[in-house]
Amino acid sequence: MLRRTDNMLPETDHRRDHVKTKTFRFLLAFIIGSAASPLMGQKQYSVHDLGTLGGSSASQPKGINGAGQVVGYAFINSSRFVNHAFRTAANRPINPATDDLGTLGGEFSSANGINSSGEVVGDSLIDRSGSFFYHAFRTAASRPINPATDDLRTLGGDSSSASGINDSGQVVGSSLITGNTATHAFRTSAKRPINPNTDDLGTLGGNFSNAVGINGTGEVVGFSTTSGGAIHAFRTAANRPINPATDDLGSLGANSLATAVSTSGQVVGYSFMNSANRFYYHAFRTAASGPINPAADDLGAVGPASVASSRATGINSSGQVVGYSQTNTGAIHAFLYSSGVMDDLNDLIPANSGWVLQVAYGINNAGQIIGCGIHNGQSQAFRLDPRNRPNVNPNLSTN
Repeated sequence: MLRRTDNMLPETDHRRDHVKTKTFRFLLAFIIGSAASPLMGQKQYSVHDLGTLGGSSASQPKGINGAGQVVGYAFINSSRFVNHAFRTAANRPINPATDDLGTLGGEFSSANGINSSGEVVGDSLIDRSGSFFYHAFRTAASRPINPATDDLRTLGGDSSSASGINDSGQVVGSSLITGNTATHAFRTSAKRPINPNTDDLGTLGGNFSNAVGINGTGEVVGFSTTSGGAIHAFRTAANRPINPATDDLGSLGANSLATAVSTSGQVVGYSFMNSANRFYYHAFRTAASGPINPAADDLGAVGPASVASSRATGINSSGQVVGYSQTNTGAIHAFLYSSGVMDDLNDLIPANSGWVLQVAYGINNAGQIIGCGIHNGQSQAFRLDPRNRPNVNPNLSTN
């Protein structure tokens, strides 16, 4: 790589040559700045440490809504590895005094999704009897978990987990069915618990399915085993069960898994590139309808696309995608895919921040991004705020 130094410029003691040199430098800087403007224009993110619920171990963010409220789980007692679900205030770090959502009765809980009103979904141990039965939950808006009202129950089996919620209050996830013989995806009615008679979404032909995301129209995405034994991403029609004939999204070559869906129906996730290599996969983003198109939907990777893996985890209404990818050195870094370009998020934050952003988990319509990384040698959760976003509090501390 060429590096421009002052030695590339002619040395002279004449004033007119000095003026010419300054003019040349100005023009060169203008040309370089103009050529780099697409990347430079994106370097607008400040980094905010989300903190913990009091334990020394790191927190794990899982979702963010349009107001900047973040949900996930964090350890409350690092010596016993007990974690609780949390919901932050808008554009604030975790406050242990107010943001611990509690549980359904057992020791553990995790929040996995949040809608615009502040309703949170996730899963929790339901008792302290020594059993390991988890149930899905949905909280009231901006309220902690209430075991009396928020337990969504199951599809008939012992355990369930909720992964996503839309603004109507429909919840998706997975549950053991009656007899605990299989795990199926579910989608609830608005504000209602799981109904085994109506909410089982079925599968793509196998005995397993898991729903991970839902949009405002009731389209659900996830992944399922097929009748042939493969694992494929799916997208259902609005408020319909899985139809193996129409909802199988295919792949980029081998197995595929969906992780999120946009308001328009674009699906993101990752797909293995060939069945011979279980460790090589790429992020994808589909069109608003139809299956994965390997020629158009492969997002590539931060590192060499022929050898580096990547995984998409979130998408907003503008089609911006976040996730994580191997770099040229093989390290795992968080990425933002926007306007046809995958950028290492570490290139879009201040160089002296002390952060190495490793994984991005979600992005809202304001462009705020959540994830995990290393901050001054410690694993921490972060929220990135676009610097030009007018309703982000500029007085929030940036770590």
